[in-house]
Amino acid sequence: MIQIHLIDKVVDAEDAMRIGLILNELVTNSVKHAFTQVDDPTIQIETTLRGDKVVLRYRDNGPGITEQAVLLSTRKQSLGVRLITLLERQLEDVLELETVPIVN
Repeated sequence: MIQIHLIDKVVDAEDAMRIGLILNELVTNSVKHAFTQVDDPTIQIETTLRGDKVVLRYRDNGPGITEQAVLLSTRKQSLGVRLITLLERQLEDVLELETVPIVN
């Protein structure tokens, strides 16, 4: 299930494309890694405003990622991590990204 709660905010086409690519990568990672043993997979996507910035919150109900896995992916710099990092930097004045787990 995907639950989406978005604000109504106009962004230019290039920024919208970057946000879409970030979301695509996050959803792909959830499907590939987080939901391997989850009975009822859920993704929540939410946007809010903080000043002029759009805050994108992405959550899934997978088991989470260990600190060791985060360090490994940062060192290894997988294509997905590099892509999200690059796009987030390009959106510095537009987007703030938060990835947090779903708390039941």
